[in-house]
Amino acid sequence: EILSGLVGSEMCIRDRVYDKKNGDLRACLTVLQAVCNMHKAITIEHLNEHLQIIPDSIWQQIESAKHYKECHQIVAKLYNSGYSLRALMMSFIPWALAHLDTHQMYKVAPLLSRLEIQMMKCVDTRLLLHEFIATIWETTLTSNV
Repeated sequence: EILSGLVGSEMCIRDRVYDKKNGDLRACLTVLQAVCNMHKAITIEHLNEHLQIIPDSIWQQIESAKHYKECHQIVAKLYNSGYSLRALMMSFIPWALAHLDTHQMYKVAPLLSRLEIQMMKCVDTRLLLHEFIATIWETTLTSNV
């Protein structure tokens, strides 16, 4: 019933959820229904929030930051938006593979492994998020010099 009434941007939204749920139509419909019930509307922003989809623009903001203070503001924005560190790390990997060179990947790989272990032990991940964003910024900063 829901699928037959979708047009244009709504189909794009449906496809995003469908892809995120690995083609599981039942899971897709469950997410759409949950988002609609919570927000009384289905928008890309609501789905991104619900599915923890991190836009590539986050990584571009970090890469283009001129000062450490800008990274601190990005961390605050991510933390206050409720993005999980795990979702950010999972989103970062495809971006990094497309944008970082081998040397930069070697620099961030140990950080990702260590953060994964520390996340299991830590309730408040704000400090870990801060370290993650700062390291990415420092890594991309060296390539922009």
